[in-house]
Amino acid sequence: MPRPKPLIRQYMSIRRWRWMLSHAVLNRTPALAQELNFHGAGVYPSDVAETIIEDEGLTVRAGFSAAQRAMVRDHCRFADADSAYPDSTGIGTFVIRSQIVRDVEILGHSGAVAVPRMRALIWPGAGRPSWNLAKPRRLTPVAGPAGRVVALGAVAHYFHFLMNDILPLIDYLDRLHPSGETLTIIVPGEPPGFASLTLAALEATFANVRVLPLAPDQKMPVDELVVLERRTANREWFLWDGGVAERLKQILLAHLGPVNAVPGPRLFVSRGDARIRRLVNEDELLRIAETCGFQPFIPQATNFAQQVAGFDRAEAVVSTHGAALTNLMWCRPGVHALELFPANFVKSSYLWIADRMEGHHHALIGSHGDPLLGFRVEPERFARALDAMLESGARGAA
Repeated sequence: MPRPKPLIRQYMSIRRWRWMLSHAVLNRTPALAQELNFHGAGVYPSDVAETIIEDEGLTVRAGFSAAQRAMVRDHCRFADADSAYPDSTGIGTFVIRSQIVRDVEILGHSGAVAVPRMRALIWPGAGRPSWNLAKPRRLTPVAGPAGRVVALGAVAHYFHFLMNDILPLIDYLDRLHPSGETLTIIVPGEPPGFASLTLAALEATFANVRVLPLAPDQKMPVDELVVLERRTANREWFLWDGGVAERLKQILLAHLGPVNAVPGPRLFVSRGDARIRRLVNEDELLRIAETCGFQPFIPQATNFAQQVAGFDRAEAVVSTHGAALTNLMWCRPGVHALELFPANFVKSSYLWIADRMEGHHHALIGSHGDPLLGFRVEPERFARALDAMLESGARGAA
């Protein structure tokens, strides 16, 4: 008798069939596709760019240990984005390309950038864009601003908002944007608290920056769009050295001012009531960590200030794999982080952040995750891993 598919696989199968059927119908009915703002093809930004501001290839060599390279090689290939066997070398070649694209539309429901004359979306790869960007919807045109514009595409996701939108934007503003010229940041959808605070900090810091919201039921034509393309074999690798992240941190801390209720220097980061990747025996592990001075902390959209200030003072962090570890970019050099994984979902994203921020990454792989990737870490193994991390930190401080 065949085994039933796990819930996630069943859900993904349904989504895939719906995606395929929708594409087939809309690709054969151009009038309906136009009405629903559907663009089923993708184009590279460089294919439609009018001006290339910079175009550079950068080789980044991470300082991975032999054990870390083995972890990437043996465990990360399933879950790492666009992973390949050579990724275990810890050497990444990054494309850094800044360019101007004209006569495009920003779609408020997905944050995608459409090129109407080509019936395509700007997409960093060949073939059809992700359904999350190409999904159809009726949108109302609204007037766009004059002058140069940047469009944010990931305001709802902590990792991608900071990594793929804000850090490239800080780098562009500091190095490349013409002095005295206004730059309008188009913000599609409804930004959560961390995004709103970050954007307010940018407006307060840069006199020539303004933020303009775009509602989910609107689309906006733009004459001069800046596309900040930063890509490599793995789209979740951390390109930046500590300088750009430190610059953003100082902008945020200056804007936030004194921050209350900042957690202590040893953080046990909880995923709270998250549905996926839950550490099912978290309370048991927390009790062990508390004997070593760790305090529980749940990062949320509403406590962004505490996340920035808390990780800035952190000396050691324990966390299940998840977007909260993006906060490693606020850490000072020398911080130690222990990341907990289910055996069937191990990724190198935060290993790269820790390395580029001159921190120390430790990994502990637990049980095989259930259909929602809930998993368990044996308390004895956790206690040994925690002791080893703290001893390593003590040796480094000596």
